[in-house]
Formats: sequence, C-alpha cells, structure tokens
Amino acid sequence: MNNDILNETFQRHLKKLHKDLLIEIENVPTATDDLSSDVLNSEVKQEFWNDFKTTTVKDFVDKYGSKIRDPKFHAFITAGVRDGINDENFTVTTISPKASALEPTQNEIGFGNSIDDLIMPSWDETVQLKELEKILIGNNVILRAGETGVLIPIVVFANKYIIDGHHRWSKIACGNPDATINCLNFHSPNLKNVEMVLKAFHLAIAKIVKGFPVSKAAKENLMKASKATVYSYVSQNIKPSFFNKYNEVKKFPDNNSVANYISTNAGVTIIGKPGAADGGNLSRIHMPQTDQAPGYEDGLKKGEINFLPDKVTEKMVNETFQRHIKLLHKKLNLNENVDINQVASTLQFKPVTKQKLVYKYVENGKPGSMSPMTYTKSTVQQPVVTTTTDGKETQNTAEVGDIIMSGATGENYVVKAAKLPKLYTGNVGSDIYPEQSPRQVALYSGEPVTFKAPWGEDMVIKPGDYLVKDPANTGYYRIAKVEFEKTYNKL
Repeated sequence: MNNDILNETFQRHLKKLHKDLLIEIENVPTATDDLSSDVLNSEVKQEFWNDFKTTTVKDFVDKYGSKIRDPKFHAFITAGVRDGINDENFTVTTISPKASALEPTQNEIGFGNSIDDLIMPSWDETVQLKELEKILIGNNVILRAGETGVLIPIVVFANKYIIDGHHRWSKIACGNPDATINCLNFHSPNLKNVEMVLKAFHLAIAKIVKGFPVSKAAKENLMKASKATVYSYVSQNIKPSFFNKYNEVKKFPDNNSVANYISTNAGVTIIGKPGAADGGNLSRIHMPQTDQAPGYEDGLKKGEINFLPDKVTEKMVNETFQRHIKLLHKKLNLNENVDINQVASTLQFKPVTKQKLVYKYVENGKPGSMSPMTYTKSTVQQPVVTTTTDGKETQNTAEVGDIIMSGATGENYVVKAAKLPKLYTGNVGSDIYPEQSPRQVALYSGEPVTFKAPWGEDMVIKPGDYLVKDPANTGYYRIAKVEFEKTYNKL
C-alpha cells in the first residue's frame, strides 16, 4: 500500500469535512494512524521488495532473519491480501513426476543421508527395508521426513524445482531414477524465478514461526563426489539384508551389481549438479525448512505473503476513507451519521436497470403483512419500517395517498404519490412494473455506516450493499445485497 497516496486522499476528505462541519481540528489523524502494528516506513517496504527481487537467497535470509520477529515487520510481510488483488496467490496440486525429472535448487546433498539408508541399518532396519522396496518398485513413492515417522511429499515448484525434501529425493533417485515421487507442486503466475520462490517459502514459514529455521550443512557432499567413490562405498558397506532386497526386486546377483546400479544412478541424477538457485551457490543451510512450520502452505495459497509491491486500488482508497471517518468519530465525538455525498464521491457509479417485475395491487394493505411483489395505497398517515433480509434498514412515514410497496423479500418502503409515475409504469389499482430507465448504482465495500436518506430518516449501508442515486436527484439510498440481486439487473 502506498501510504502517501492514501494519506493525501484522506487529507482531501478531511478538509472538506472540516469545511462542512465548521469545526476546529487538532492532532489530525493521518493515513497510518489506524494501521497499528503493520506501519513501516515506505522506504523500508520498498527496500524489502527490491531485496526480494534482486538479492541472493543467502543474503535475503541473513538480512531479514532477525527482523521477522519485529511485530511491525511480521505484520507487513503477512499483509499480501490488503490491496485486494490476488497477485501473490500460489496454486497447490499433487503430482507424481519421475525422480530423474526433478532438479535440486541447493548445491549440497549429504552423501550418507542419500546412500546409507539404501545399503545399511542407519536408524530402523525394518522401516528402511520397507522404504527400499517402495523405491525399487517405484510407484508414487512417499517417504517419511527424518525419523519423525510422518510421510511428507516432496515440495516442488513449477513441476520440477525441489524446494524442500532434497535428501528424500536423492535417496529415491539413487535407488531408482525411474520411480515416480509423490510431490506437492506450487505454482505462481507472478513468480518465475526460483530464487524468489525460495524467499517466498521462507516468508511463509516465518509467518508461523517468526523466523527462518535452517538446517546443518552436509558433512560430505554427494553432489561433489565421484561415481567411483559411490561404487566403492556401496560395494564395501552394503549389508546382506539390504542386498537381499535388491536381489528380490531387481534380481542383482552380487554386491558389485548393486554398487554399479546405485553409483550409475547417482552419476546421472545428482553428482555434478550445480543446483538451480543463486547460480549454483545456494547451500543447504539457507534452504526453507517447511517441516518446521506445519500449515505454511495456507499463507501461500491465500496470497498472504507480501512479496510484491502493493497497488493502490479504488477499493483500498474507499475502505481507508471509511476507516478514517470512523476514527474521526472517535477522536472528535462526531455524530455517527456520515455525509453520504462524501462516501459517494469515492465510489464508481454505473447505469443499471431494474428487472421488469410486476407488482400486484392489494386493497387496504397493511405494512408488515403484505405479500412480496405487491403494493397498496395508504388511506391514513402511518409509519413504514423497511426490514430487509439482514435486519432493519430505515423507517419512513406514508401520508394519505402515498404508495406502500412490498418488495421481492417482503421489505416495505414508501413511494410518494407524486413520484410514482416517474418510477413505475401502470395505473394505481392495476399491475405496475419499474420504469426501465437506468439508475446510477455503485457497489459499496466499506465499513457499515449510517446516513440520512432522501426522506430525512437514518439509513444504514453495509459492505456488499448497493448505493443508488435518487432519480429525482435528492440524495442517495441503500439497497441491500439480497434485495438488489432479486430486483435489479447485474451491475
């Protein structure tokens, strides 16, 4: 959000309000006064957005890791939905690509983390052998993360770049590069650069844990090893129970055959790979750790992570103005009614016609007891309360000869006798329908406010309702969302 633009807009409204009310105003609130903990200097915000776009993942993590704990900064980086534009949303799908089709983004993968589980009891032999069988069969493989016992899909971006789960992937790739892997695939229409995606994941994790959790560097890097080193290590260390599994599924006759198989797989899929991020220089310790923040994907799917510069929209300006009006009420103890003309000046009005619905005449109809889509002629002076599907809207007085309408949901309202021919076609006592000239209508999205209707009574308008300019140019009135959709054509 560009606070300078919003503040200037608010100040213009404030000056007009000052002039209209002829009041002294001291300690005038600014556009940031009601944004509480997410107020950051605009230069700080712009620097963050520039860094997100241009810096390496390492530099980004190092620079902002400690700042995430600041409540203001945390509120800022999680305010992606504030501008009302869905430009930071990720879509998430489940895919099953081959292990050989995936690309690492980091430049180091632990040698032992990848190889040991395939050839020896490194943590739980029974579980390891079951996982090895899954890998050798190779059908939509999903492994547990570490020793947690929890099966977690590998997290990828754009169908191929590994974001988290490198060691599970490398284990599968060394054991069977043709195996399909259960993956959680993220896609963003506005992010194509894998470094920026990794930063977005870091921020989604930080939303939950208020920091950037990191992992340890690999002791020996498989990506820097040689095929011969892998061959020698496997042939010398494979245990009988593991060889038996290779023999059972793949029919390998001896340890050397298994060693040649694993080392060849590693040479094709992992050894010599530079990593797709930061020019091949991104180490393991600066990678996002999604398992440290369960639910991290919600922030990405909802677009809450504020990685793109905010855009000021008409909706934002209107909502900000409404917040400031409410703030003024509190600071200045103003009457709760707002100037509907000022509210209308922030909205976009469009011509809309009413549906050609027929209203039936009811003799001696009584307000509150008339059927929907009927009308009557008032024979006495009487109050008419307009109650829509979401509660009381306003109240008016019907004089003798005025028309009392009962709308699509049974809401009653008054049409002055002199205005009826301008608004409806037909004669009183027979069927009538709305005159088909367009009305000027705007969708309202601000906070609930009360204003004076053209007939002098209070009227409330709520977000999702519609504001209509009175055809006689005497002011504005509200039509509730449900009632509007039942009686007007689409805006």
